[in-house]
Amino acid sequence: MAAYDVASRTVHDTFSIVVRPRVNPVLSDYCVALVNTQQPDIDAAEELPQAIARLERWIATQPVKGWPTCAWGGIDRRRLAMNAAAFGLPDPLAPRPHVDLCAVMTALADWPKPIDRDEVRRREALPPNPRRHRALDDALDLTHFLPLMMRQSP
Repeated sequence: MAAYDVASRTVHDTFSIVVRPRVNPVLSDYCVALVNTQQPDIDAAEELPQAIARLERWIATQPVKGWPTCAWGGIDRRRLAMNAAAFGLPDPLAPRPHVDLCAVMTALADWPKPIDRDEVRRREALPPNPRRHRALDDALDLTHFLPLMMRQSP
């Protein structure tokens, strides 16, 4: 996660943690390549309840109380909620509204179908995200899109 200060248009703080999968604890070669994480990192990672506790402590230290989460779609929020429920835990982000940046950018661009992040990059001359699919890198990448929304909003 990246706590983004809209007024200064800067990242205030970040949070990242690797969580050990419960169902498939051994990563496939595809997953290793996709998220650039090695099996020893997964083996040493915390389980979801500990990771959620750390996330909640981090959120409590942020000056962005009650601010929404943002992502390119809603899958990450839904997945976190489902995984938390599987452990009998509440969704730590449930009290916060969520902004689907893909839907917003698609509407602002008047695009006929959900716009791809790379298309927005091309149109706006934004830098590439060479470490795509790493959660923190993706969160930081999305901060490039927020000023575009503010520039184009009424």
